[in-house]
Amino acid sequence: SDLSANILNINYQNPQPIKLEYKISNKLNKASHDGTQDRVFETYKKFNDKLAYAYVNAILDEVELGQYNVSAIFNNDGSNLAAARKLASGNYNADFKMPNMPEQNVKYNNQDTRRLAENGKSYAADLNALYKEAYAKNYDTIRDELLSPTLSNAIHDKLNLVEGDIDAAVNYINNVNRYKEAVAKYKEEVDKYLATGTNRADLDAARTKVDDAERIVTDSAPSSSDIANHKTDLVNAVRNYQGTMGDLSSKLSPETMTRNSNAGVSSSGATYEKAIKYRMDDFLQILNSTTEQLNKVQNENVSKLTAAYSENSKFTMNTVKVMNETNAKNHAALDASVNAFNRTAEANSLDTKTRLKAFSEILSNAKVEGRVSSDVIKFLIQPTMLVEKK
Repeated sequence: SDLSANILNINYQNPQPIKLEYKISNKLNKASHDGTQDRVFETYKKFNDKLAYAYVNAILDEVELGQYNVSAIFNNDGSNLAAARKLASGNYNADFKMPNMPEQNVKYNNQDTRRLAENGKSYAADLNALYKEAYAKNYDTIRDELLSPTLSNAIHDKLNLVEGDIDAAVNYINNVNRYKEAVAKYKEEVDKYLATGTNRADLDAARTKVDDAERIVTDSAPSSSDIANHKTDLVNAVRNYQGTMGDLSSKLSPETMTRNSNAGVSSSGATYEKAIKYRMDDFLQILNSTTEQLNKVQNENVSKLTAAYSENSKFTMNTVKVMNETNAKNHAALDASVNAFNRTAEANSLDTKTRLKAFSEILSNAKVEGRVSSDVIKFLIQPTMLVEKK
């Protein structure tokens, strides 16, 4: 309000910067406050440059005009003050409407997964133990039967019988050969006796040898029924051995072992296959129970998070809406104030020449012995000082 008065009261030879006080409404938000402060500084800078230019122009031109237009300066100063007051009185702030966003506490109940892990280890250990126990029982049974001398002794006995048959056959063949020799000798003696009528004793002796050889051959010949029976017994013994070996090998098959072998006392005499099923059912029950608990907690958390996201979305939309409304109000109010201030500034710029003429005589005295004083130079650098009023 005392701008013009201060300019008129400048010490012409040693001028001092003029303090320009301003105040920005505390109702503005930070963005509007900063923007307004930038505009004030920009206007101050332009005014400072114009004032310095006016001061220099007055000194250089040494215009010897009077102060006939000083009253216009006071009139224009009133217009500047009105524009500044209008700018300061504008309300550029609008409160944000904070939506009521219910708090969603997502709670998670820790599940005892150690039980699942321990049962998994126990499950694997039980299966391993059951398998080893079932296999060991089958192995012991098969080993005992394999090591049992019953089957091998039976085959050995039958082989001995066959061996006896073979020895008897060999002996029979030898006896037959001796019989043939005795018959040939007898024929020879018969031929001699028939030819000479002598050697009756030799003929009788040869006859006796033939008879003995015939008896021996007859007695030593193995009966066909014995040989057939021995052959049948041997074949049966071998087949029995093969059948037993096949039965023992079948017991080693997984299906036979798991379905027929008992799995131990812990499973109440159940087969290995059933014991595995019982243990598997126990483990799956624990696994399903744990999975259901985890799924339940997860579903609850998903529901809570979905509700929270929905509220957050509403909050964001409302916030953006309020910001847009606030920006629109700020721009409208600021535009009105700036336009009013600009109109005043434009009016002042029209009569700048008139005011410069009024300043000329005053500023012409700012010379000392034909040179511009140092204080004047300083004043030219910063004619005014912008001071925020607290």
